Amino acid sequence: MISSYDLQSQLPFFFKSHRISASPEYNWKVVYLARATSAAPTFFPPYHLIKGAEDYALVDGGVFVNNPSMAAYAEARSLYPEASEVVVVSAGTGNRQDSIKFAAANKWGLIGWAKEIVPVLMDSVSEAVDYELKTMLGTNYCRLQVDDLQEASSEMDDVSPENLANLQAVAKRYVRSNSGYLDDLCAKLKEGRGSDMPGTGRV
Repeated sequence: MISSYDLQSQLPFFFKSHRISASPEYNWKVVYLARATSAAPTFFPPYHLIKGAEDYALVDGGVFVNNPSMAAYAEARSLYPEASEVVVVSAGTGNRQDSIKFAAANKWGLIGWAKEIVPVLMDSVSEAVDYELKTMLGTNYCRLQVDDLQEASSEMDDVSPENLANLQAVAKRYVRSNSGYLDDLCAKLKEGRGSDMPGTGRV
C-alpha cells in the first residue's frame, strides 16, 4: 500500500513529480511554483516563467484540476502500478454552500453568467471527482471537508484579520469534532510507510 496526499492549493497542472527525475529542467524553485499556483484568474496576473527555450504563462491549477485528487490517484497508479492499494487523502477548503436560484439565473444574460460561471464550473468538477473516487476507492478515499464555514467568509480575497481568525476557528472545531477519525486515518497512512517500493517507506 502507498499513501497519496493532495491539497486544494495544488501546484500548477503541468507539474508532475516524475518529470523532475526524467527531465531536470522541470526542477524549478518552489517560489516560482508558489507564485504560479496562486495566480487565480481575475485576482492575480499570470506568472511569466522562461526556462531555456520554453516560455510559460502560468495560472492557478484550479482552472484545470480544482480537486486534484483524481490526478493524484492517476499519478500514483502510473508511478506504482504494482501497488496493491492506494489511499488518497483530499483536504478541501470548506464547502461554500453556494446555490443559484432559478428566479435570479433566469434573468441573467452574458454578463450575469460571466460572474458566476467560474465558481459553478470549478465546484461541479470538484464534486464530480469526489463522487468518482468515493465510488472507485471506497474507504481508501478520504475527503476532509468542512461542510459549513459558518461565520467565516468563503471569498478567496477576504484576508481580513477577522476572517482569518474565523477560518482558524472553523478548522479547529472540525479537527476537534473529527479527532477519532483523523487518528484512524493517520494510523492507516502510517501502514503505507512500510512499503519497499521506490520513493516510499522509511529512510
